[in-house]
Amino acid sequence: LSSPSDWASSRLQTQIVRSFHTAEILQRASAPGTELMANAYTPASIYGYERKRYMPVFGRGNFHARPLFEGQSRQAIRSANAMPVSTISPNQ
Repeated sequence: LSSPSDWASSRLQTQIVRSFHTAEILQRASAPGTELMANAYTPASIYGYERKRYMPVFGRGNFHARPLFEGQSRQAIRSANAMPVSTISPNQ
């Protein structure tokens, strides 16, 4: 087995860390009165699986978006403050 630190020099490190530490990332990003949103569909599916509920995607879908999902995303943030959870490299 490997750990996220084994991937430090890889361009995949942020995705590996997201997969290993999903619960911790969501806990740190959560705040009262906010609706967490992912910055893309892959993180949304990972976060949604961890949360056991739909995770909206921030921004406009580019090639996999369906009108149903876009409507759900708008509905999810209509009465809450949006809090996008973005994936960035530690080197940025």
